[in-house]
Amino acid sequence: MQSNSCCTTGRVRARSGRRAEGGDVMPIVRIEMLPGRTLAQKRELVRVITDAVCNIAHTRPEQTHVLFSEYSVEDWAWDGRLYVDQDDEDDEE
Repeated sequence: MQSNSCCTTGRVRARSGRRAEGGDVMPIVRIEMLPGRTLAQKRELVRVITDAVCNIAHTRPEQTHVLFSEYSVEDWAWDGRLYVDQDDEDDEE
């Protein structure tokens, strides 16, 4: 079984989100990844992503939301195979 801590497996999606009070755009950034990141890593991701969104989209930190979704290796697939099965099938070839 492959390690859950692969730092290259993940996806960052951003959308302009809803309008907050006062008509300002409320960006929502969703990060989908496998489990295994530490609380410190998530804090750094939140800080860096919030700074980037604020600088580029001209929003304020209190308007910017970052959401983490973690999926187990049994719930993530690509190339027609579950992540949990990737190494097993590669070994058979």
